[in-house]
Amino acid sequence: MVISAFKDSNPIALLLAPATILVFCFLYGDEIPVVAGENAMPLWKLMVQLMSQLPHWLTVLIVALLAASQAFFWNKIVADHELLFKKSLLPLLMYSLMIISLPAFMNFTPTLVDTTIFLLILNRLFRVYKNPEPMPIIFDTSLMIGITALIYFPCILFFLFLGIALLILKPFSWRDFIIGLMGFSVPFFLAFVWMFWHHSPGIIHQLFPYSDWSSMWSASGLIAKKDI
Repeated sequence: MVISAFKDSNPIALLLAPATILVFCFLYGDEIPVVAGENAMPLWKLMVQLMSQLPHWLTVLIVALLAASQAFFWNKIVADHELLFKKSLLPLLMYSLMIISLPAFMNFTPTLVDTTIFLLILNRLFRVYKNPEPMPIIFDTSLMIGITALIYFPCILFFLFLGIALLILKPFSWRDFIIGLMGFSVPFFLAFVWMFWHHSPGIIHQLFPYSDWSSMWSASGLIAKKDI
């Protein structure tokens, strides 16, 4: 019955998905505290500082709203770009189930914030296909990737995803990658100028916190720490 409601785009499903996410966030939203670790990026430290001043219920509500908006936006991406043969709310259901099964999405974590930005990146990338003016889109997506890396540094690997996507969606052009590098460097340049202006110590270490690539691969979850 529940699957049928989502498959037939029943209005009840539009209320059921966010309500379920909200309930699970309030039930299990204490498993991962809002903290800035040793290798936390500057933008994440700022977010933690702001969120730590909020009452617990408001933090959980913000998390639930972010998670629910991701589910609805993912459903919109699938519908707008015709990734499925028939439009329905099944992508909304699948994404909601994924959220409530992963603690990182039911707490205020870098994963939750960066996933929100990544969905925006994905939506913009789909618009590159057969677009006569792809440069602004490439710059926007690479800039957003730079922002995600300032929140959680292993998200720098999204830039590799961008390169692969461009090779698939359009003919190769070296200008695409130059524009991409320019857009990606803008957030880091602005962060460097801000930190330099405010005499922040260890600027390079704060912007590039991993001393070697193996530690970054481990932090990204692509290899196990015991293999380092």
